[in-house]
Amino acid sequence: RPTPPPKAKPTPAAAPIAKPTPRREATAAGSGKRAEAPSAKPTQNAKALEARYLNELRRAIANKRRYPARARRQGDTGTVVVYFVIAANGSISGARVDKGSGSASLDTAAVETLQRLGKFKPIPAAIGRSSWTLRVPIRFALE
Repeated sequence: RPTPPPKAKPTPAAAPIAKPTPRREATAAGSGKRAEAPSAKPTQNAKALEARYLNELRRAIANKRRYPARARRQGDTGTVVVYFVIAANGSISGARVDKGSGSASLDTAAVETLQRLGKFKPIPAAIGRSSWTLRVPIRFALE
C-alpha cells in the first residue's frame, strides 16, 4: 500500500495594505548612498504633516488612475503596490511595481498613473526629508 502524500500546510492570507507605507531610508541626493535616519524622533507636528502629505498624495494618485478598458471588460481587478521616490521638490522618479496584481495590464496602468502624476507638491521642510522612498497601493476594482 503506498503512503499518501503529506498534506500541504495552509498559507496565511496577506494582510491588505490600507495606506502608503513610508520607508525610513532616504536616498542621499546624487550620491546613490542611503542617508542615515535622523536620530531624533519626529515631533508630533512633523508626524501630522507626514500623515497629511501622504493622504494628499494618495488622493492625487487616485485622481490620475485610469482603469484599462480591456481589463475592465475582462473583469480584471486587484491592487498593485508601486514603489517610487519623491524628491524634496515633489518630482517622482523610479516608479516600478513592487507587488503585482496578477494582471499585467493593471500593473502597467499603476506605473503609468505615477508617470502621469509626474510631480506632486514639494515635501514640507518641517518633515525634514530631502527625498522619500514610498510603497503605495493602487486599487483597481469594478464598482
